[in-house]
Amino acid sequence: GDDQSTDVGSEVSSNPTLEESRQSIFIPTPTRIFKPSDCQDLSNPIRIPRLESKSTHVQEIKAPARRQPNQNKIFEEVQRQRILKLMSENTLILNSIISSSDASTKKITNAIAELKSFKTECNESNMSQLEKIEHLKEQKKCSKEFDPNPTSVGLFNHLFGVGQVFKYGLVLDCSIPEPIFRERNLVLKLKLVNLVTGEKIQNTNKVVLHLSMHTWEVPSSPILRNKSGNKAIMGDTEIEMTNGEANFDRLQINEVTSKFIHGYVAMTIVPSKPCNYGTSLVDHQGGNGYVHYEDIKPLMLEKVVVKSKKKNNQKKAME
Repeated sequence: GDDQSTDVGSEVSSNPTLEESRQSIFIPTPTRIFKPSDCQDLSNPIRIPRLESKSTHVQEIKAPARRQPNQNKIFEEVQRQRILKLMSENTLILNSIISSSDASTKKITNAIAELKSFKTECNESNMSQLEKIEHLKEQKKCSKEFDPNPTSVGLFNHLFGVGQVFKYGLVLDCSIPEPIFRERNLVLKLKLVNLVTGEKIQNTNKVVLHLSMHTWEVPSSPILRNKSGNKAIMGDTEIEMTNGEANFDRLQINEVTSKFIHGYVAMTIVPSKPCNYGTSLVDHQGGNGYVHYEDIKPLMLEKVVVKSKKKNNQKKAME
């Protein structure tokens, strides 16, 4: 028995392959006893590769490298180019939106104009023949009312109305120069008379008289200011008539009539009620000498001519 054990040991020790395998293979120490039953086939032992010892060296984590100044400039330039590109794209989009909105507004305005024209055509078509005739009559009437050179009666009726009946009237009690010179003193004396008998009437109540100028045409326009913007008539153009008399003193005409149609104008004197009308007993009771302002016929001076001031040569020639 000893011989066999020694032989086996010598065989094991003399076997170079087994020694090499022991040296090359690292077999960890088992925690329990290894039994032959744990392996199904011991003829083919499992070769376990040698486990290398773990390295205790820890790899250092390197910080990212900083950008160089040139790289920063390149990065900023790229970002700027991107921003400019976005801005250009946005402007293109805005321009397209504006152009489309302008086109839509034009279409809407054209549609509204067409709708209005269509409505007018419908209204004209719905108008009956009688209405058209009446419309033409009114147009002719309006055209007839315009008169560039009316008569004295026509202009008076245009200014003060037709069909009125007056008991009293205003007449001039002085002569006026012909022509009247601009910016020269002018005096107008008036008296109240009975239109039937021509007798002078003395009124006991107050009656206000207004002086004004009008163009000699129909329709007529009042002449309030001259071309420079000043008053056409300087002085008191509103006075009170007492005892059947009234005087316009120191009047001055500041506009020549050559600037108006025909070269002459109409000057009117119109009676009216005073501002305190109805506050006195005379206004309510009437009585002898009471004259109502509506019963007085206005006075119209016809075709009044106003020229510029006389020159010295004209004065010498007249002397």
